Amino acid sequence: MYVIGSNDTNDIEKNAGTSVIESPVLTKIQTSDCGKFVKLGDHHFDKEEFTKALLPNGGDFRVGTYSQPERKFGNPAPLGLASFAICLFTLSLVNLSARGVTSPSALVGAFIFVAGLLEILAGMWCLIVENTFGGTVFSCFGGFWCSYAFILIKPLALTEAYATPEALENAIGLYLCGWTIFGFCAWILTFKSTWAFFITFIFVWTTYLCLALGNLLHSAAWTKAGGICGFLCSMGAFYNMFAGMSNKQNSYVTCKPLFMPGAVIPV
Repeated sequence: MYVIGSNDTNDIEKNAGTSVIESPVLTKIQTSDCGKFVKLGDHHFDKEEFTKALLPNGGDFRVGTYSQPERKFGNPAPLGLASFAICLFTLSLVNLSARGVTSPSALVGAFIFVAGLLEILAGMWCLIVENTFGGTVFSCFGGFWCSYAFILIKPLALTEAYATPEALENAIGLYLCGWTIFGFCAWILTFKSTWAFFITFIFVWTTYLCLALGNLLHSAAWTKAGGICGFLCSMGAFYNMFAGMSNKQNSYVTCKPLFMPGAVIPV
């Protein structure tokens, strides 16, 4: 147990969270008697900020431990999570035929500019802050939403290239199979993150799987199952978005990360 003297407390509070760990290899983390600070070598950190800044957190859209980037930027993950959650939420309601709506054509603009453009921007900004997972996933999902929107734009006449509606559904189903594999791979990478992140990505790939089966089997039941999974996935994305933005300075309600087994956490 590392004990901080009373004369050191003010200096630590001023500098907490500003040090950079060159090599984020964590072994034993020592804490002060008051439980407010942690010590790694010669570095002192506020325990709460350390936990949120360097450990896997769904609100940051990261997996595994990491070091802070050299340049300071805002966290782009909540933007990508918000745009993803909003559009997936509405599309899932359409897949569930909520209020008798069965066509997502009214959402084409949202798919392009909200889920598409904003997720791609969030992905690029994630790469700037050295978040490879977030950069890859957000950018790919942004591309998916744009590509899906193009299928729905009637003047492009993409659907007219198929002789029957069944042929079109088969083509879309094959396309979604690729995204099912991608979602499954992304889900595996969350095994040492938080439970909220892990559960969200379970529903990411199961949403793609159900929708792929719905198109390939021409099954309304599988499409509705995809709507249910998508709705649950959007709820998880909303939660992670809130976790990434909330703190004691802006909200009375904050999210404490619940880590997966095997995640490196402070002791």
